[in-house]
Amino acid sequence: EGTNFFIFMSEAANRISDFLDIHSGQRKKERWAWSEIIGIAKQNKEIKSILPDVDIAMLFLNLSDGIMYNSTFTKKNETEALQELKRDWDNLYNLLANKR
Repeated sequence: EGTNFFIFMSEAANRISDFLDIHSGQRKKERWAWSEIIGIAKQNKEIKSILPDVDIAMLFLNLSDGIMYNSTFTKKNETEALQELKRDWDNLYNLLANKR
């Protein structure tokens, strides 16, 4: 059996004093990158939502977190998890673009 990701991350947070700051900094970079992408998609009229870019970015990020979290318990392999992630990202994008 592989190492449980969440136990590993919890231990890292407890043992590495800068871990939470590093994680927070990385999350901030991810949020910024997604917000930039969302802003471009709005300018190009791909996304029609009036929600703030950062809120939409968090939807994509939290969706990713949830899929990866769930995949550890359902024992999905990486390929299955990535297929689920792509499907759900596409579905969220289509909702934001008013395509469905």
